[in-house]
Amino acid sequence: MLLFGTLCGAFFGITMQVKPIVCQGIATFLECILFVLESSKFIIVG
Repeated sequence: MLLFGTLCGAFFGITMQVKPIVCQGIATFLECILFVLESSKFIIVG
């Protein structure tokens, strides 16, 4: 998700320069939550 990467860079610009792993971890965590929510939505609707 390029959007999450962009948001992460905007909100954690300094952190991204110092500790890119932290930023990537946050972005991955948000993607995981979004994926779970989308999956749950399809399961509930289906």
